[in-house]
Amino acid sequence: MSSDTTEWLSTKNLKIFSPVLGAGDIVIDDATTGNGNGILDPGETAYLIIPTTNSGGAVAVNTVGQISFPQSASQYIMVTNPVVNLENIGIGATKNAVFTVITNIITPLSTPISFTYTVSTGTQGP
Repeated sequence: MSSDTTEWLSTKNLKIFSPVLGAGDIVIDDATTGNGNGILDPGETAYLIIPTTNSGGAVAVNTVGQISFPQSASQYIMVTNPVVNLENIGIGATKNAVFTVITNIITPLSTPISFTYTVSTGTQGP
């Protein structure tokens, strides 16, 4: 910092706020299109619901959730909408990412299938 006649150094601390995104417990909703037992059964279509919470100190703007399954699972499960626009998630707020998944009728009972859920947030314009 300086003035017309003096120059000095000073430290300024700035607190930066940002979103902190996290996923909650997954819900399988097969009540409408399946048997309603909350389990993905062979040949069933269901909604995979992933609550996404912003526990940070700033709004998460233009937030997008994406789900992916490993190639090895492609014979057993398909997701019809792998990308979900969650829009803005306020401070302390939660929005549900809802994916429609279809299991193949040939899927052996109790087959474990892993997946990856990625959530990202954009930047706020000027």
